[in-house]
Amino acid sequence: MEYLCSPMEDVDFPPESFDAVVSSLAFHYIADFEPIVQKVHHVLKQGGSLVFSVEHPVFTAEGSQNWCYDLEGVIKHFPVDNYYYRH
Repeated sequence: MEYLCSPMEDVDFPPESFDAVVSSLAFHYIADFEPIVQKVHHVLKQGGSLVFSVEHPVFTAEGSQNWCYDLEGVIKHFPVDNYYYRH
C-alpha cells in the first residue's frame, strides 16, 4: 500500500485503477467539481464506487450572509443561512 498526499486536482492514475474512490469533507474546497468527477470516473474500474461526504449546511450556515455575486455584480445564488429556523 502506498500513501499519497497531493491536491486531488493534481493526482493522475491510469484508467480503471481503483475499485473505489473515497473523499471525506473535501469536494466543497475545489474550484471546479466537473473535472474532478471526470477524473474519478476515469480511474474507477467498471462497476466501481465513489463514496463521499460533504459538510451539512447546519455547520456552515450563518444568518448574516448576503447574496453571492459574480465579478459583474450579478446575483449567482443565496448561501444557505438560518438553517435552524422554520420559514
